[in-house]
Amino acid sequence: MNYSIENNWVKVSVKSKGAELSSYFNKQNQTEYIWQADPKFWGKHTPMLFPVIGMVFNNTITVEGKKYPMVKHGFARDMEFEFRNQSADSLEFALVSSAQTKLSFPFEFELLVKYELNGAVLSTNFIVKNKNKSTMFFSIGGHPAFNCPIEKGDVLENCFIEFASEERDDKVLINSDGFRNGKVVKDYLNGKTIQLTNDIFKDDALIFLNVKSQELAIKSKSNKKSLKFSHRGFPHLGIWAPVGAPFVCLEPWHGVCDSVGYTGELNDPSNSYI
Repeated sequence: MNYSIENNWVKVSVKSKGAELSSYFNKQNQTEYIWQADPKFWGKHTPMLFPVIGMVFNNTITVEGKKYPMVKHGFARDMEFEFRNQSADSLEFALVSSAQTKLSFPFEFELLVKYELNGAVLSTNFIVKNKNKSTMFFSIGGHPAFNCPIEKGDVLENCFIEFASEERDDKVLINSDGFRNGKVVKDYLNGKTIQLTNDIFKDDALIFLNVKSQELAIKSKSNKKSLKFSHRGFPHLGIWAPVGAPFVCLEPWHGVCDSVGYTGELNDPSNSYI
């Protein structure tokens, strides 16, 4: 089911499946900023990643010695969320642990997703409540896809990503089946901008573990339309699109995919690093 909120500046739509943002339409400039899920390239808008980020080795996680099946990016994005609340400027959804979720993730939890409008600014908040007596280990992140170029008739080669401050960070490399291989491209990110090209994602996502900027923007050299994106509270950043697709995903992560051959426990911090 779809739910919407709007004000004088924008209209926002969210699907109850996955609590997925499906539209951010700016009424002032008549522009849709969210990718509209054309399956020719990628049939999703802004999926949430929980309780893992990316691939886990052998499609399983291990908790206290027991193995559980786990799909790429976790199960939350494909589950129906409970609609909890709506006000003039906010929407709230919840996913509560169940017999179904415990087949993959043996914890009691409540995952809340709240969207809130303040003028033209849309905020998304994830709240994870641990209902266990013991510590619960998980990863969480976003995977929002934004139309790029934003302006119709523009071309990708005019577009770039601009960070709020000067950056210097390595690009983490993953192998062809989606696992970290321990290698990096040293200082791949060096400065304030990344120029977008048709082949920039030919080796999959750009993954950065130590970006300092909490804000970045999608801009074009040919027009003034842009998108400002904040990812406060998330230490890692992925940037991705299928080759040739007219969008780009800005992915804030609290967690990262497994390294090649990792078979340890979910709670082992060594798997969080190269």
